[in-house]
Amino acid sequence: LALRKPFVNSAMARFMSPILQICSIAWFVVFIAVSVVPSVYFLENIFHRDFSLITLLIATLAMHLHAITSACLLVLLKWIFLGKQKEGVVGVWTPAFAARWIIRKCFSFVCYYTLWNWWGGTELMNIFHRLMGCRVGVGASIAPSTVHDFDLVTIGEKTKICDNAIINTSDVSLGVLSLAPVSIGAKCMIDSGVLIERGSKIESNVTLTARTVVPPFQTLPEGTLWRGKPAEEVTTDVENCTENTTRCDENESMEKGATEFNIFNGVRLLTVFFIAPVLMTCSLALLLFLYMEMYQRVGFWVFGALAWAPPTFVWLSNMCLAISAKRVLLGRVVSGAWPVGGAFHARKFIVDHLIEKHCLRWRAAAGGTGSFLAWSVWLQVFLLRCLGVKIGKGTDLYVESAWTCYDMLSCGNNVAWGIGSEIHPWKIRHGSLIGNTINISDEVYIGSTAHVEGGVNLGRRSIVAGSSAAWHDLEENQTVVGTKNYSMKFDENHAKSYSMIARECSNMMATTIVCVVFACMVWLSLLINKHEWLVHYYDENSTKPVLVSSLILALAVGLALPLLVFILIMLSKILLVGQVTVGESDIDNFRNIGTLAFWRVLSLFVPHFHQACSGTLAESVLWSMLGANIGTSPYIDGALIFEPDLVTIGDYCSILEGGMIVSHQVSRTAFSYVHVSIGDRCTLGVASKVQQSNLEDDVILVGRTVPMGNAVLKSGIFVGYPPQRIGDSMPPSRPRWPVWSILLFHPVSTIMGILWFVFDFLHYCCCCCCCC
Repeated sequence: LALRKPFVNSAMARFMSPILQICSIAWFVVFIAVSVVPSVYFLENIFHRDFSLITLLIATLAMHLHAITSACLLVLLKWIFLGKQKEGVVGVWTPAFAARWIIRKCFSFVCYYTLWNWWGGTELMNIFHRLMGCRVGVGASIAPSTVHDFDLVTIGEKTKICDNAIINTSDVSLGVLSLAPVSIGAKCMIDSGVLIERGSKIESNVTLTARTVVPPFQTLPEGTLWRGKPAEEVTTDVENCTENTTRCDENESMEKGATEFNIFNGVRLLTVFFIAPVLMTCSLALLLFLYMEMYQRVGFWVFGALAWAPPTFVWLSNMCLAISAKRVLLGRVVSGAWPVGGAFHARKFIVDHLIEKHCLRWRAAAGGTGSFLAWSVWLQVFLLRCLGVKIGKGTDLYVESAWTCYDMLSCGNNVAWGIGSEIHPWKIRHGSLIGNTINISDEVYIGSTAHVEGGVNLGRRSIVAGSSAAWHDLEENQTVVGTKNYSMKFDENHAKSYSMIARECSNMMATTIVCVVFACMVWLSLLINKHEWLVHYYDENSTKPVLVSSLILALAVGLALPLLVFILIMLSKILLVGQVTVGESDIDNFRNIGTLAFWRVLSLFVPHFHQACSGTLAESVLWSMLGANIGTSPYIDGALIFEPDLVTIGDYCSILEGGMIVSHQVSRTAFSYVHVSIGDRCTLGVASKVQQSNLEDDVILVGRTVPMGNAVLKSGIFVGYPPQRIGDSMPPSRPRWPVWSILLFHPVSTIMGILWFVFDFLHYCCCCCCCC
């Protein structure tokens, strides 16, 4: 442990680090501005005309042009600034680290804000990854935002990587970025939420079930099935399957359904390259039309106060379209198995795409402008029922994956869901798309970031603890912690839960703050632009050049949006929560309603702040101003801290992407709060979660590790839930200093050495002249 000393740059390098971070954010803004120039040029030349079919097609073409331009520009920047990445170590916020940070942020922007978000799984996405340096086999399927260090990742042919999977080739600890390659063989199946850590090697025909974690430098042999945190081999396929589910050999199904598979590919390409862009263009045109009409009819002040109405109308319009598509294309869905690439798979892809890529996006946009309807529990339950989900009374199903469950999910009365929990009734195995019904009885509690597998039945008053996985049925009053089931006695006197009215009140409090902040931003924008920006922005007599318009859009996404989120979170913390103290409060306490509202604000808006500022000093400043006690030289990259007032983070700590620190525990009867302390030189891996636990010095948590329940972890490396100690915490390798770095460490000695070299050279020349 004495060797675990942080890597500290020179004083001049530390002084230059904030400047380097500011320049990196500026480069991100410049990338956005340059990438949208061709699209803005098209739009500024067509939107002064009357809206017609030609205008619609040109606008759709502009969306494709924006995506292609962004990708080409990113490939160019990657090879100019970063070059080919190699296994090794780099100092944090050195020029090489900054170049990698810029490329990662630009790639995240491309995958989230452009059509590349829809092109996951297509051959075009494979070509994009190959151009970035990733080795991708023929027929592979890659979801967006899965790979970041492209040169270090190898993906075999016909391997499928689902959404939300993470291939992590890096680790940041003690001021050092460590990189190691990851290799995935052919014909592997990587389910949703899987985390593959650096240095891992996955051989051919390996299946990783949802939420599995592969620890660093582990090899998974060919033809095996793995699940759990950490990954454990399953000798037989014991995954839940209904009696009606039939399985077919992959080769046999491909031979029988080659024509159907080609039809599926045709339907998918037609959807993501034409139908979906046209639908998005129509939605944006409708939004612009509603804003212009509302501005002209209701005036300046009312326009700002009702700025949430047009996005809400567009969201509900898309929802009506998705509900109609589900009833026409799918009808009532029952448990069973269908060939991958078959007719049912193609129809389901269309409906899933409408819901995930359109409805949920517009719902987030409406909620971001302060729409109470987008946050309403009752409206959400009504829409889910229209999609076929069976929901009882008093159930708040705030889970995004529930929107594509359809008739495969049945929830009883008073079921409580935590933030970030997931339901997966669908999976692909052995060439079949398998759907298994999930039945959840009354008064079931499912904690945050928990996972429920298809075919599972949860008995009455059962509990799926936070970050746990329910792979098997739970009987009445049973609890699953991690992956193991325990029986417990339920106290009839402690059966309280939040009422729907209390939940709606918390949503109303949150949306009121969001609406006021967004309205103030709209009023300020109108005042700056003299009330003319919305009506005359695309007027044919407009004199605004394309470059200025592009720069304004880039500043809005890259700087204004993070700043707005910063202000919104600060106001929400002050008005909704105030100072959080250690203790316990009854579940009916009015203050807990404000706490719930603040959690909703955090989960919805913090990702937009991370889009431009994660990993920089700006994120440390955000959590410090919210009340967290953070030591010197932290590295915080996309963290989420629910109660900053009760969190202490030591010196030289690292919290990687998706890391969470939670000081609360929600039971059936009360909210309890404790202080969470993280010692010096600790590292929280990707998507790890510390809940009501304390970490002593030199603790390293592998990705998705979850210490809970007042645990105290001593020095070492831990993985899984409950956490298992797998070794001693060792320091990372030290980066090599370049020759010019001696100028930063010893400037006086360097200058004296240069003067001595010059003097010696002149003396040598004089001696040569005298000899001659």
